[in-house]
Amino acid sequence: MKKVLSIIMLIIIALMFTACGKQHPGSEDSLEISTSSAEALAPYDAADCEGKTQATVESDFYAAGFANIATETIEDLKYDEADKVGSVASVSISGQTDFVQGQKFDNRADVIICCHVFKKCAVTMQIDFVQNLLFSKYDVVLNMDGVSQGTLKHGEDKEFKFTVDPGEHNFIFQKDGESDINGSAVLDVKGDTDISLKISCHNDKVDVETVYHVDMGAIGEDEALFPENCIDYADKNYEEYSEALENAGFTNVTLEPIYDIALEDSGAGKIEKVTIDGVGEFNRGDVFKKSAAILIRYHAKEEDDPVRQEQAAAEAALEAVFPKEMARRAVIVAMTNNQATDVFQDDGNTYDFSKFHSYSDIDGYYMVLDTDGTWSVLDENTWHVEDIILRIAGYDTYLKATCNVKMNEDDYVVFNVTRKIASKEYLDSTDPNKGNTEHFEPEYEVALNVDGELIREDRDTLAAQNKINAEDERQSWISSQFSIWDGRHKELCELIEEALNDRGSFKPRAADYTDVYDDTVQEYINQILENAGFSERVDVGDVFIIQEFTAKNIFNATVKCTAYGIAHWSNKEVILLGIE
Repeated sequence: MKKVLSIIMLIIIALMFTACGKQHPGSEDSLEISTSSAEALAPYDAADCEGKTQATVESDFYAAGFANIATETIEDLKYDEADKVGSVASVSISGQTDFVQGQKFDNRADVIICCHVFKKCAVTMQIDFVQNLLFSKYDVVLNMDGVSQGTLKHGEDKEFKFTVDPGEHNFIFQKDGESDINGSAVLDVKGDTDISLKISCHNDKVDVETVYHVDMGAIGEDEALFPENCIDYADKNYEEYSEALENAGFTNVTLEPIYDIALEDSGAGKIEKVTIDGVGEFNRGDVFKKSAAILIRYHAKEEDDPVRQEQAAAEAALEAVFPKEMARRAVIVAMTNNQATDVFQDDGNTYDFSKFHSYSDIDGYYMVLDTDGTWSVLDENTWHVEDIILRIAGYDTYLKATCNVKMNEDDYVVFNVTRKIASKEYLDSTDPNKGNTEHFEPEYEVALNVDGELIREDRDTLAAQNKINAEDERQSWISSQFSIWDGRHKELCELIEEALNDRGSFKPRAADYTDVYDDTVQEYINQILENAGFSERVDVGDVFIIQEFTAKNIFNATVKCTAYGIAHWSNKEVILLGIE
């Protein structure tokens, strides 16, 4: 037993000497050398370390005899500071950062080299995966810089988060199992980034589209990123949108209300348009100067319009001393007497003021309001009206005027008048053949000076409108009598055919007619009938008709003839007076 123990002890001692011999070959006292210390001299001042490369500083400290050297990193470099990667920020020896060149240290002192590296960037990638209904419904594998990041199920959206160094990174979207069917996007990362991509699958490729790209590292000190696409402001509230822009760093945001929302509408506050330096095209993540001129136009209530409020106050003040109704009557009476032909003396040129029509007069020549126009205050005793439209009773004729109406004690003056008389469809025409625009002033048209007595009495507006309606009915009756194809008077032509020997040869032309709309026309037509030897007479409201035609006579010769007839308004009867 003793012999065995002796052998074991000899083996252990032999192993100890063998291990020491492997650590320091040729050394007779290897264990003592491994634990001994020596001096090392700092290769340069602490300040001189800054800016050198980490590899250079580490090599120089090893050469100076230092044995325990470690490296720490400071993640503080931006995208455009790639030349500083690996440069030394500071060096400490045994925690001392103010050493000088040649200073003695234990060679076992801890040397810590701190160097600059890129600050890591957080990338959030939102993938909008467009789903196919029938074909190319495959899954897609995402690779970043050659490393797989996961699989996207077909048609399912997914968000990825990465931590990367600044710089370019390649993203490949490839068909699961077939790497040659793919699409790519290159992302140049400069700072923390939000990016939205839309991908869609096809039989030969994967389409990749950038929806938006927000890179916080892409902005300069005086720049800011726009937080929205130009199409995303629709229906948003202008206050929230403005606040978002200010939070993003923009300093020159102007709000411009459009006062177009009526009380019953609910669109107040919604944005109409946003422009940046006058341009309306921009995307989320676009970089602009913080001072860029941003204009937000939004809808607001009409009642909040300060111009309207000011105008309403002015109108209320003028209304109190000069009611708009009286101004309206003055315009109607002035335009009536200015246009009437029955207000002159016997010479036909000199006004007879006793014949001027009043506002209440609807038995003779008068006008009725068709469209009130736009009224506003010109001064403390003057109204201005734009595009008031009057209809001349008894006619399908209208008058459109823009003018001012001034109250002068008990009388009124209509001045600076621009007017046009035409059928309603031609009131806005610039064709002089459709009606001329004329300008009038009271110095030359005395009818524009309105005696207050002429507008004091109210008009029976119902009776006036009934007369207009009756006239519309009569005009419709007149129009219905003529063919829209060839202009012949349909019923009179039937009477003519019945009187002919050869009805088949009858070929009418467009008829002429005279509308007997007043006593003057009645007197004129009846004088013609009397002179021609006809016993029939026309009444006011009737239509006198002249119908030309050709037909064969008893000798079978085609001759041109003229027939005369009357359409009576009272009983709607049409009579043939004669043919010549």
